[in-house]
Amino acid sequence: MTTFIISGATGLIGRKLIEDLSEKYDAKIIILTRNKDKIKKISWQTSEKAKIIPYLWHEKEKIISEAKEGENKIVINLAGENIGQRWTEKLKEKIEESRIESTRETSDIAEKIKADLFISASAVGYYGDRGEENLDEKSGPGKLFLSRVCVKWENEAQRAAEKGIKTIITRIGVVLSKDAKFIKSLLTPLFIGNPFGKGENFISWIHIKDLTRAFMFLIEKELDKKKKNELGEERVSTKAKIVNITSPQPARSKEIVNILAEIKNKKVVNIPQRILSLMLGKDFVEETITPSQKVYPKVL
Repeated sequence: MTTFIISGATGLIGRKLIEDLSEKYDAKIIILTRNKDKIKKISWQTSEKAKIIPYLWHEKEKIISEAKEGENKIVINLAGENIGQRWTEKLKEKIEESRIESTRETSDIAEKIKADLFISASAVGYYGDRGEENLDEKSGPGKLFLSRVCVKWENEAQRAAEKGIKTIITRIGVVLSKDAKFIKSLLTPLFIGNPFGKGENFISWIHIKDLTRAFMFLIEKELDKKKKNELGEERVSTKAKIVNITSPQPARSKEIVNILAEIKNKKVVNIPQRILSLMLGKDFVEETITPSQKVYPKVL
C-alpha cells in the first residue's frame, strides 16, 4: 500500500489530486487539517481503493506512526493562505507565515517517516514581474513581495533535501478551472473581459487536469526509480529538484480574457489599472494581476 500525507487537501488542487491518486493507487491518504469536521463534510470523489484519514496538525506522533506502515511513503505540501482576496498587512503576514510553517512541518514529517518523496508547492510568483523575458527553472527570483515569499517557502522545502529526502519543488502557474477563485472573479459581471490594464502582460497558466497529471507523472517516475533501485543504494541529491508546472504556451492576459468572454458570451470591458487598484487594493493588483511572467516548463 502507498501512503500519502497531504496538506492543503481541501483546496482546489488537493481535492483533484486526491481523486486522481485514489484511482491509481491502493492508497492510504492522510490529510493534515486544522478542522476535522470540515474534512468530514466534504464529498470526496475517491475510489474504493483509497482510505482517507484526517489528522490535526498537532497530532504529529500519530501521523508518523500511521505513515510508517506504508510500503511507499509520499508527502505532498499544498497548504497556504489564499491570496485571492483583498490584501491587508495582516493578510500578507498570513500568506508568508502559512506557507513557511506548513512546509517546515511537512518536511519534518517527511524526514521522520523516511519518505520516498517530498513534493512541496511553490508558485510562478517566484519570478516576479519580468516583462517579455523567457523564464525557466534556472531563472532567478523577482523582486516582488510574492517572489520573496516563494524564496523563503522553497528554502524550507530545501531543508528536507539536505536531510536526504528526495524533494521536488513545483512552481505552479495560474490554475484554470471552473472552480478556481481566480477564474470565478473573471467571470463576474464586474470583471469579465478585464484584460488587466493593457492586457499585454504574460500569464503562465495550467489547467487543473494537466496540473494533477503532472503531479501523478512525478510520483510515478520516482516510484519506478525506487523499484529499479531496490537492490542497490541510490544516491539522493541534497538539492531539491525545481519543476515549473505551466503550459508550454504562456498567453497574454487579454488572450485569456477574450477566450473566457467568448465562452460566457460576454463583452470585453477594459478596466484601467488605477480603477482596479481602488477596487481590489494596490498591493493585490501589482502582485497578482498585472505582473508579466512568461514561464516555460523545461524540466517536466
